[in-house]
Amino acid sequence: MTGLIFSALLAVSLVQDVGFERRGAFVGVYDDARAQSPFHCAEACAENPSCQAWTWRQPRPDRAARCELLRHAHAPSPAPDAVSGLAPEIRARIETGLSREPSVREDQYIDEILRDRH
Repeated sequence: MTGLIFSALLAVSLVQDVGFERRGAFVGVYDDARAQSPFHCAEACAENPSCQAWTWRQPRPDRAARCELLRHAHAPSPAPDAVSGLAPEIRARIETGLSREPSVREDQYIDEILRDRH
């Protein structure tokens, strides 16, 4: 059982940016059950069709933990008290793009760069 829990936590952590925030227009900002953990915040984003990215902020003495759902997926910025991630649809598009074969034009461009380096 412990191994299963560890595997699940590891899988989720691989799709999160720990120590980074994403900024932009909010779809929603929550300090309720959706803000209990980064996992809950990611789940709230996955359930909201307008959410492309999310940032979870740790609780501080002056405020509760917070889940911010974002309308656009901007690049993450360093923030030690935050964890951020992308909506599953956005993450899937990126992964699909990374796993596809290069186009003919991309292959030619890569060949040119390699020739120029030699």
